[in-house]
Amino acid sequence: MRAGLAALAAALQLELAAALPSEALAERVTAWLAAHEGWLLVLDNVTHPSDVAPLLARTLTGRVLITSRLGQSWHRLGAEVHRLDVLDHATARELLTRIAGPPGPGEGATELVEELRVLAWYAPERIPRTVLDGLAEPPRLQRALGALAAYNVITLDGPGIVVHRLVQAIARTPDPADPHRQAGDIETARAYAVALLDLARPAEHDIPAEWARWRALLPHIDAAFERTPSEADTVEAQRLLLATGLFLNDQGAVGRSLTYLKRALGTARRLHGDDHPLVLNTRAALAYAHRAIDDLKEAIPCWSRTWPKRNASWALTTPTP
Repeated sequence: MRAGLAALAAALQLELAAALPSEALAERVTAWLAAHEGWLLVLDNVTHPSDVAPLLARTLTGRVLITSRLGQSWHRLGAEVHRLDVLDHATARELLTRIAGPPGPGEGATELVEELRVLAWYAPERIPRTVLDGLAEPPRLQRALGALAAYNVITLDGPGIVVHRLVQAIARTPDPADPHRQAGDIETARAYAVALLDLARPAEHDIPAEWARWRALLPHIDAAFERTPSEADTVEAQRLLLATGLFLNDQGAVGRSLTYLKRALGTARRLHGDDHPLVLNTRAALAYAHRAIDDLKEAIPCWSRTWPKRNASWALTTPTP
């Protein structure tokens, strides 16, 4: 507030700018506003009414327009509150284009407005940028990330991206009245977020050089699956569940591994039926995980349902000598 008033003082009386400290300049502007009429002062993005109460108490001769994310407590200042709705699709695109400049070929302001939703499905901590490699062409992706960071929707943290948990929660919550939060679009973004994680994960789960990549992705894999029911899992989700379960089992986190492998098996059976090779491989992995904790009561039935069918499948697909 003080810096903004000092800047206004410099604009009104340039000769004062170099002669007085910012606190004195702010006081001069407050006195000027109190002594003049017919002005409009805009206070943008005010955090709380108490931040502007002292200024308003001394400057009642003009009009003040305050913008804030806070919708309560302004009545204490005698303010008239006007709630602003979400911009519609066309207006949001027009505003973004006007601020950032007209998009060049392939820049896609529309995609920038509509698709941050993908990031909403990950954990509220650093997201490796490599997760978004499949989202768009690299130059276009970098421009989009730069624009989102400029508008404080995301924070770019070196090789990572951070999205505030509140922004994520809003973006994941359907609202029929909000054109940017339609249920179908949100579900599409969720499936896309899981598919991007599947593309970003290491191809192998037992190579030590890849373990750091796995650990960076694990919080976001956990978040994506914790927030959605298993019946919504896709083929990409099943692959990611199986690979993550195998990695966790190798790392000794067998309890977490079983959670992933059980869900992977249920999804594989739903998508492919009981005798599909992917179902058999997943059940075998589940048997190994049970065996790792000496739970033979669960491991033996898994093997007994898997091994004969795996042998038969192998025999049918092996070329005749």
